[in-house]
Amino acid sequence: MNRLWVRLSLAFSAVTLVSTLIIVTAGTLTLRSEGIRGVLIEQFQSPGGLIDQLSSYYRQHDGWTHIADFWIDQNRIVSVPPGDMTVILSIADETGQIIFGTNLPKFASKQTAVAELPINVDGFLRGYLVISQVEMSPPRDGGLFFVPRITGALLTFGVITALVGIAFGALMSRSLTAPLSRLAEAAHTIGTRKQFKRVSEEGTAEVRELARAFNEMSGALEQAETLRRNMVADVAHELRTPLSVLQGNLSAIVEGVYPLSKDEISALYAQTRVLSRLVNDLHELSQAEAAKLPLNLQPTNIGNLVESQVITFGTLAEGEGVTLSSDIQPNLPDLSVDPVRLAQVLSNLISNALVHTPAGGTITVNARQDDDQIVMAVQDSGQGIAREHLPYIFERFYRTDSSRSRQTGGAGLGLAIARALIEAHGGYMTAESDGIPGKGSLFSIHLPLQLPNGS
Repeated sequence: MNRLWVRLSLAFSAVTLVSTLIIVTAGTLTLRSEGIRGVLIEQFQSPGGLIDQLSSYYRQHDGWTHIADFWIDQNRIVSVPPGDMTVILSIADETGQIIFGTNLPKFASKQTAVAELPINVDGFLRGYLVISQVEMSPPRDGGLFFVPRITGALLTFGVITALVGIAFGALMSRSLTAPLSRLAEAAHTIGTRKQFKRVSEEGTAEVRELARAFNEMSGALEQAETLRRNMVADVAHELRTPLSVLQGNLSAIVEGVYPLSKDEISALYAQTRVLSRLVNDLHELSQAEAAKLPLNLQPTNIGNLVESQVITFGTLAEGEGVTLSSDIQPNLPDLSVDPVRLAQVLSNLISNALVHTPAGGTITVNARQDDDQIVMAVQDSGQGIAREHLPYIFERFYRTDSSRSRQTGGAGLGLAIARALIEAHGGYMTAESDGIPGKGSLFSIHLPLQLPNGS
């Protein structure tokens, strides 16, 4: 009883039953003598009705003379089923004296009437149409009375209408609630078996909108579940090597294969640093992707920030035989950013460029305003990135050079963290490369132009 389709069916049924009851009751009351009398009075007083005809007769004959001749044709004027109803009509003058009637007893008078309708001629009262009796009588074949017969027909019609209405209401209720039932089943499947089902978008506009939102939610959950599984697999893979190294070296020390020397302890410590860096990177990445990473936003001069990073890596670049320079557009507006996080992103891009740029190459860090955004870019002349790698370059644990180890190339989280940090600022990152050695790669940071303090 608490299901939606059952409640809708009961509501449809209740409306149908009440409507049918009102129709049958109104029809029955209309067919009673009082109701028929009201219908007759309305018919008599309607334009061209009996009252108008009597007024015309009085005007043409200058009185009620020979009114009996007029009355001979009244069976064609008054629509009364013969044999089922008795209607006694009379004509009275303006004083109320009965001057002619149909089946009128000689002792009848205006005072015995059940209704009296005034007859006006050119604005003056000239008489009354007197209705002395309106009653139902048995038909000539001795069958049922007229009113009970019509009432029975109305009741039959009411019962049929009610049954059809209830059946139609039940079907409509099931049709309206069927998409909701499928939504509930799909949601249960997602919650219990982790199967991300989709539902067909059908039904009313509201139900279709709900189904569309459900499908979008299911797709997002499926994507999130895929990312979660991939991350767990990647973390397990990345942790396996340093843990294996630690376990193997410690086992060798315990068994006396390796001496417990300062060099061995230093090697073990290096592996713990790899683990620590990996855990910290994963924590930072998860916070950024969940929009939980705290940002210390403050008005920052982008030109000064870029220039400081170029100076910081200048000595390292010089030692590698790489020319590192900057190209900054003058008078760049301040941005409301976290300067430490933004410097971290630039540092990561410049470090990657130095790793992939051979001696004699160049790295240029530029900053400019492009319409409603600030664009910072790191362009190098290194080996470039193959086209098949570009779509995945910002994914976690992805390395374009499989020969590089995590000691020499990191865990493959740097670009993923950099992108997450820029997206936390409301911007985005892009990577471009032809994959041709010597042409290098171009990494760009796009940040929306904001007033200081983020206002």
